[in-house]
Amino acid sequence: MRRFIPLLLSAYAVSCTTSGSHEATSGWSALMRADKVECSTWPLRDKDLQIDDLSWMSGHKPGFLLSGLKRDASPLHYFTPFDGDETVDPSTFVPLNLGAHAILLGGGSIGNQAVIVVAHNNSGKSTFDIRSLPNNVVKYKGDIGSYQVVEGSVAQAKGGLWLSLKSEDNIYHLVHINTQQPAKLSSKALPAPTFGDQPKVLGSATGGGATVLWKEGEAGKPLRLQELTADGGAEPPVTLDLQVSSQLESWSAISHAGAIYLALLDGDTMVGQAEVKVAAVYHGKTGTSVKWNKAVPLRDTHAQEPTLVATRDGLEVLVLNWIDEESTIARYKVAGASLGKPTYSGVFQKGARILEAFAGPDLKDAFVLTRNRGDKRSAYQLCKI
Repeated sequence: MRRFIPLLLSAYAVSCTTSGSHEATSGWSALMRADKVECSTWPLRDKDLQIDDLSWMSGHKPGFLLSGLKRDASPLHYFTPFDGDETVDPSTFVPLNLGAHAILLGGGSIGNQAVIVVAHNNSGKSTFDIRSLPNNVVKYKGDIGSYQVVEGSVAQAKGGLWLSLKSEDNIYHLVHINTQQPAKLSSKALPAPTFGDQPKVLGSATGGGATVLWKEGEAGKPLRLQELTADGGAEPPVTLDLQVSSQLESWSAISHAGAIYLALLDGDTMVGQAEVKVAAVYHGKTGTSVKWNKAVPLRDTHAQEPTLVATRDGLEVLVLNWIDEESTIARYKVAGASLGKPTYSGVFQKGARILEAFAGPDLKDAFVLTRNRGDKRSAYQLCKI
């Protein structure tokens, strides 16, 4: 038993929790005002070589899904549950044997059962299977289409799962999985719509349908919205009445309190001239309308794409700002039809990026998954902000 102790200590050492992820070295005023955050570096265990993808999985049993490589060049896949603590504990990792060329798309829930969705590329076509967690038992197999899947994601709806899949020709496709009868699953690969840019798919909280948003162009009114029904049908697309003054550099969307909220970076943050813009969109039987939008300037600082997160304190827009070698998360409260002045959380290293933002189990705290480039490979952190 003693020979395993150094390995265990090594694993826990790299997953230690720190007060903030980096100490500020510049005189940037935002860093001086930034609140400390608790972060845990995601560990590489003794047999792990690298992490290629780390994602958040919502649903009945929330947690994280990881894909990468082991030191023997075999694939690395595992799930780890999330209990509201930023500390990453390697003893909770649940290994997933998915096969040599499997693509772990994401996960969610079917009834009270946590599941993952895995894609497989075969000659001339692609398929997927749904597996239960934590025992990795295949519950359903379905067809995707006559293309090869490069990557994808899963959106949870009430009574359904929606797959957004990127093919080898950089086109995004949709697949709907009907879960209203957990013992009798079915699926439908949608021939249309397809997308040239990655869409945002928001699963319905009241039915098996979804709302899909995407952009066409960079300026004017580039954002589109389309409602997808639980049977895989689609309503006509709508152009959102939301003006982009300069260029749509990046954007995100979330369903919250009966509306769809959009966060945009309008301008060019690489030259430090942009706006953070937030809009509320109401979509229903009476039509689709942008009820309000607000913008605040983002001057003389670079920024990553905005992220939206909802806790019991309300909705926030998170924008990771950076100057030179350091960055911090600017947090904008969305209240009513207004956008508050930013507060700042954490001091992060050069190249940091927010991958995911989500609330803890009690909806009290907000968490982020971040990634930054190290000397040889990417490093990942889980932070409570």
